Amino acid sequence: MKNGLWAGLNRRYRARLCQRMGERGAAMMLAVLFVMVVLTTSALVMTILLSQALPYRNNKENAQVGYAAESGLEVALSFLREAEASKDYKKLLPSTASNTGNASLDETFTTASDGSVLLNNAEVSNDVSATGVSSFTPDDISYRVQIGYYDDDPSSSPAKRLTSESELKNAKYAWVRSYGYINRYPNGRSAGTETSARRAMSAIYQFETTSGDDSYVISTKGGRLGMGFYAAAPNNERRTNQPTWKEIASYDVDENGDPTGMVNYVNKPGSKNAADAMSNTITMNPANQTCMLATTKPVDKVETLDAMLDPNGKPVEGSALVILMQAHKKDSSSDDLYYTEQCKANGAYKDLNT
Repeated sequence: MKNGLWAGLNRRYRARLCQRMGERGAAMMLAVLFVMVVLTTSALVMTILLSQALPYRNNKENAQVGYAAESGLEVALSFLREAEASKDYKKLLPSTASNTGNASLDETFTTASDGSVLLNNAEVSNDVSATGVSSFTPDDISYRVQIGYYDDDPSSSPAKRLTSESELKNAKYAWVRSYGYINRYPNGRSAGTETSARRAMSAIYQFETTSGDDSYVISTKGGRLGMGFYAAAPNNERRTNQPTWKEIASYDVDENGDPTGMVNYVNKPGSKNAADAMSNTITMNPANQTCMLATTKPVDKVETLDAMLDPNGKPVEGSALVILMQAHKKDSSSDDLYYTEQCKANGAYKDLNT
């Protein structure tokens, strides 16, 4: 009987022992699963953070380098305007020869061997410290500018590039290219250290020249890009038969001093290359200008101008904006353009287009 009792106790002990071992195994499995969930969640969070941080850094760097390239265009514009002030075509080619290996020539316009003007390297930011993790500010931002001269508009027609000083008497256009860099010369100017440009921009500058004379006159309407110095091409791509810049002859004005009647072009637009040479009398083509007027009532559908624009009314809460061309055709049978009544600064609609 003792043996039977002892055997029963052993069976109970072994059963409890197995039960406890099973509980410990389950707890260990739960701990392992918890650790795996935490690691997986952390990996997903890090992936999301990196996927957001890296594009932000790239976008910010691209924007900063874009500003550098724009600065290069502005510097080139200043160089060309100094040539305008000198009235000496020889000033278009600097007397100093280019040498990209010479850091002392940085931020100096020089003449390259191919007859172009080169500003090899101009620093915008030269912080030598490591890129900031929080600000993502690049170490070293710089730009490079190159100017070539042409006898015709190089953006819209075949043009000859002028490479010698004697040919510059025939220069009518300058094509400026500006390149933005990050860490262009991180280790000095030894071979293999120059990185590719991060951003590239170009613009056209138009001259008015006096052929056969040792002096010339460059005439531009002052201002930033889009004035005498316009981006990429002189024509509005939406209306290629209406060049952006045109010379307008004397025009009629109404009692308020606003242009009225038909737009009187000296050289009537008719082709993509019908842009006039820049001069003191050239103006922005009214066919490529717009005006905005506030409607005199809330508008939720397209209506006639008379229904939306009451010259005796005022803008109200919920008014919409209507965009009109400064000059328009009265009918499809004629190409003649007339100044738009609603766009006149001192006309009947002045309270709506101010």
